[in-house]
Amino acid sequence: NFPLDLAVVQVPSTNG
Repeated sequence: NFPLDLAVVQVPSTNG
């Protein structure tokens, strides 16, 4: 679940 959380956090970063 850790890797998934990290990926989700990096997604919004690209949006910004």
